[in-house]
Amino acid sequence: MMRVLIYGDSQGEFMGANLAELFQAEGDQTTLIYRKGYTSEQLLEKAQQEINGADFDRVVILAGGNDARKGRDFGASVAGLIGMFPAGSVYWVGPAPQTAIGSMEYASQIWSSSVGAPDHFLGESWDTREAYNRQLANQVGAAGGTYLDLRDARLGGPVQKGTTQFPTLADGVHVTGQTAADAAAWIERKVRGSFNWWLALAAVGAAAIVWRNIK
Repeated sequence: MMRVLIYGDSQGEFMGANLAELFQAEGDQTTLIYRKGYTSEQLLEKAQQEINGADFDRVVILAGGNDARKGRDFGASVAGLIGMFPAGSVYWVGPAPQTAIGSMEYASQIWSSSVGAPDHFLGESWDTREAYNRQLANQVGAAGGTYLDLRDARLGGPVQKGTTQFPTLADGVHVTGQTAADAAAWIERKVRGSFNWWLALAAVGAAAIVWRNIK
């Protein structure tokens, strides 16, 4: 049994909820906390106030999409979040690739202040998001975390600019429905697989100690 924290931005409402259900179904103690619209910097501030010192075997962070919109470096906050937890315990799931917007009116309400008119959403905004995703992967690795890129899950629809799109809500960025469930299953396998590997190593070590004592 694992103690699992799932922490992040609004993707927690979809992928995070699916992921929590998967861990709970296996008997794991699971805590889900998500904050809509939060950057890594804001998430770090809240985590320091609310969960600092909490004991978890695995931490899954769903964040990065809001960072990409700000156009600045959040590397210090990324490292700060990862550094709050035991070495090797943090898995960071970055922003999913954008997809076409189903409702231009809704999209303009959400995105006009940050990326301009909706018809630029899959232009400059796409490039910005993909560039940030690559930067975030390097930052997570440098801070000692494991980066899980949803592009590697091979989910979603047509390919644009070499990247597979995801079926999403009208805002073009939230992974929902069956795709969220499939993404959560992929994440859960990655996280649980590593935990089982460490359990196997611990079992081998314990067996070796018992054998030495018997001899």
